[in-house]
Amino acid sequence: MRPVLVLWDLDHTLLETGGVDREIWFALCAQLLGLPVAPAEVVPGSTAPQLLRAILVQRGATPDEADRLLPDALRLELEFLTARRDELRRRGRAMPGALAAIAVLAGRPDVLQSVLTGNQRPGAEAKLGAYALLGSLDLDIGAYGSDDSHRPALVEVARKRAEAAQPLPISAEQIVLIGDSLLDIDAAHRNGARVVAVATGEITAEQLRAAGADAVLDDLTDTGAFLAAVLGR
Repeated sequence: MRPVLVLWDLDHTLLETGGVDREIWFALCAQLLGLPVAPAEVVPGSTAPQLLRAILVQRGATPDEADRLLPDALRLELEFLTARRDELRRRGRAMPGALAAIAVLAGRPDVLQSVLTGNQRPGAEAKLGAYALLGSLDLDIGAYGSDDSHRPALVEVARKRAEAAQPLPISAEQIVLIGDSLLDIDAAHRNGARVVAVATGEITAEQLRAAGADAVLDDLTDTGAFLAAVLGR
């Protein structure tokens, strides 16, 4: 039986942090630049390296300076997430239907499920653990912003890890991305994978459809509709 590899996005798809992560990004970039904390634009679906570099530049760093500061920014992000773990639990949540959606896939022998996220792996683990979402996801076959800053490249990272973990090959047609952003759709299209878009982030259902998602759901609460979308039925 050839498995379906399901790769979940995290933020605004499986979970949301109540703004804790954005506060961390703005604070650490301000700290590195010696400036007051201030908000900046964040493009949904960006990887951690992309978004932190973009914030540094928006706050006045030159591109070369942002590149030099990026390793410290990535280290501080993980330190701040660890320090604010209790706040993550208190202010954030699993998205409605997320636990049931993971569970319905976990019950199928023809499905492997992991994550494809812009988060660094330790950050992804911290967020998923805060909302009790770790149980049925095989994080060892996932792909993370700490693997590559270019989101489309992460599809191949996850595919290779999944193939190494079980004996059957996995083609692009067997991969399904689940996410809420236009960059999730782009990553799937660039790799010949399918994509189920969930309109629980900043992008509307109409925009997700126009971008070419294979299926668009308002949320994850209808488990039957979710399963049908993932399996292409």
